[in-house]
Amino acid sequence: MKNFFKKTILIFSGLGFLFAQPSQAALLSLEASAGQIRPGSFWEVTLVLDSQGEYINALEGEVYFPADILQLSEVRLGDSIVNFWLEDPRFLTDGQVVFSGITPGGFAGQGNVLRLFFKAKKDGEGALEIKSARLLLNDGLGTALDFKTASFPVVISASAPERPAIKVELADIDPPEIFTPMITKIPEIYGDKYVLIFSTQDKGSGMNYFQIKEGSRWPVKAVSPYVLKNQKLNREIVVKAVDKAGNERKVVIAPSQSLRWYENYWIFAIIVLVSAGLYLISRRRWVKKIK
Repeated sequence: MKNFFKKTILIFSGLGFLFAQPSQAALLSLEASAGQIRPGSFWEVTLVLDSQGEYINALEGEVYFPADILQLSEVRLGDSIVNFWLEDPRFLTDGQVVFSGITPGGFAGQGNVLRLFFKAKKDGEGALEIKSARLLLNDGLGTALDFKTASFPVVISASAPERPAIKVELADIDPPEIFTPMITKIPEIYGDKYVLIFSTQDKGSGMNYFQIKEGSRWPVKAVSPYVLKNQKLNREIVVKAVDKAGNERKVVIAPSQSLRWYENYWIFAIIVLVSAGLYLISRRRWVKKIK
């Protein structure tokens, strides 16, 4: 995964060369409105990046939380600064969430990477920590950036102040945002094969999955980059983005190469039907002549 991450970053960092003057150390931190919560209540924690003026092209890392007192309920990516997730934030082991993504052209400023929703299980103390994290600059080289991380302490106690309930489920009726898939080649990783690159965000419930349909093939769930099965690029490609509320957005990519007449199923079917009709007509005439 590390080599794939590095190679992919080099590809995307070549999409834009934006340089920033040296500044204070960038910061990757965990933030929440409160560190004391009651058992049974929900708690929202946000992973925030402050680039301190640097243009960040990619980031990856792991968030550890005390699984004995906290239960992870949901990960939301709707307002993330990350455009392409190389590895969707997910559970790797109990008490660990891994993430890996890129932002073509780079991101500078302060923004949310992801939001974690926890349910407090029982009284106890612990801390959320960031480990094995990396930030890469958008300098065309994928240079690693020195930065700081900040953990966040948590105390679960029945004596903690009561706070407004957090709504984990949101009413989401809007489809994912408009996006434009791109067909390209990444020789360093996939050789001479065409791959499809796609990504979008959903500001409501967050993205769930993508589905790819090439021509008459069965649709399949896919992640970006996706190696196309039809390397001739002579069939329509449909990319469907589905959010966690079930809302969909479809993007159709027209064939970039024309089909030969015998590759077009409609033309072939018409020829077969016409041939069969002519055969039946000629056979009836032949039978009549015999009679």
